[in-house]
Amino acid sequence: MRLPAALVLLAGAAAPAVAQDSPGSIGYLTAGGLADRCGENSAESLSYCFAFMAAVRDTARAYEIWINQREFCMPAGTAQSEIRDIFLAKIESEPSAREGQAASVVLVALKEAFPCGAE
Repeated sequence: MRLPAALVLLAGAAAPAVAQDSPGSIGYLTAGGLADRCGENSAESLSYCFAFMAAVRDTARAYEIWINQREFCMPAGTAQSEIRDIFLAKIESEPSAREGQAASVVLVALKEAFPCGAE
């Protein structure tokens, strides 16, 4: 079975950003690793960054539907670059967040930027 080129590219791109900071690490991507990738200007890094954030957003939406509760209320049509900028601003404002799991920090940043019921 042959994998599509895009999957091979993403699989190869993931290797450098995987956390290997402790002997007990199970390989989660740290927020710092994701921030480093999202801060690069190469097409490969931006694609990786945007794909990761889209996966987190889509997973959160599926969970919201399952529990019938919104975690964040992002306006339709929000650009991937805006989501990246929100995440990078979170990392800049809270450097200790670099050590957290990337998906968790993305979710916290989205919850803070797009609270539900905010006026």
